[in-house]
Amino acid sequence: MDDALTMMFLFASLPSSGRIKTKITRKAKMLCQHWNGIVARSGGVRKSFVSVRGYYFEAEVMGVAVRWIVPHAFTQNIPEDVDFRVMLTFMEFYDVLLDFVLYKLYHNR
Repeated sequence: MDDALTMMFLFASLPSSGRIKTKITRKAKMLCQHWNGIVARSGGVRKSFVSVRGYYFEAEVMGVAVRWIVPHAFTQNIPEDVDFRVMLTFMEFYDVLLDFVLYKLYHNR
């Protein structure tokens, strides 16, 4: 869950440019909002701090400690030499994973 959430929050903060479709960033933002809702409802935030990379959070959800990073809300400059194909492949996997986990969390309460 840690990597999946960090990747979702990263893509939610990226601009919808030619290489990253608007559909992907919207889906990432939606999943991040749903995750934040689960964490807020459970009151599970245990640790948080600010660093150069972003905001680090740790929450306990159904007895499991989950850690993720939320990037700072700066304007993102995406270099031209970055290849997003591998990241988008992981993004597809994490999208399905988080959909399933959020579904289970919402329906197990």
